[in-house]
Amino acid sequence: MSNQIETLDAKLLGLNNYELSAYKSLIKLGKSSAPEISKISTVPYGRIYDVLYSLEAKGYIKTITGKTKYFIASGPKEIIKLIQDKKKELENLETEFEKLEQIYDTKEDEPVIIVKGNRNFHRIIKEKPEAKKYRYTIKYNSVINPEWIKGYKSKLRKKIDIKNLVRYDEKTKKNVMKWKNVLPEIKAIENEGVVMSLIDDHYVMIGLITSNCTIVIKNEALCKILKKMYLATYEKAEVIK
Repeated sequence: MSNQIETLDAKLLGLNNYELSAYKSLIKLGKSSAPEISKISTVPYGRIYDVLYSLEAKGYIKTITGKTKYFIASGPKEIIKLIQDKKKELENLETEFEKLEQIYDTKEDEPVIIVKGNRNFHRIIKEKPEAKKYRYTIKYNSVINPEWIKGYKSKLRKKIDIKNLVRYDEKTKKNVMKWKNVLPEIKAIENEGVVMSLIDDHYVMIGLITSNCTIVIKNEALCKILKKMYLATYEKAEVIK
């Protein structure tokens, strides 16, 4: 019996460590007072009543009132019923999350997504699709990120068409020149606060720096128009030397 008690797991039972210690002690002691339970458990006396009342609320123990208040562990059948009820709750919760997943999938397929904030911008960057044919980009700050550099090198090895238009001034010059080691044909464009990634005729991400806003559009017709406009601008732009 003692070995079975010691193998009880707090997380599986939905208890914290103090609650589990008090519960184990009560199983060993049988009908006991709070001071007795505190004495052989790890629960400080100042916390024992709170812990015992919590166990009672969860159905693991019962209170016997009288001149002296005693506590007793619930019987195995009652605990089994608790487990069955918990199992049913989890099954219901699983059903609810399955419904949420359907909603989430629908949102993922939305043709237009608008988010605000720097954290959401970086989330969008991480979630964007991998280019298979081309990726045309407009950079504002030309931030140096080893992971991004690695990604560009991989795309170049795969013969993916990579083009970059960047803001080129005293503030960005240092970063741009580092990017040129990876992308020799990088070109300059006047830019007052826009970043853009155009990928494979089906995905465009536009970041509006001053508005702290990011827009994702999944629309082939728009992407093809933007592609023509981008290539026309790129053709006239000067290669940074």
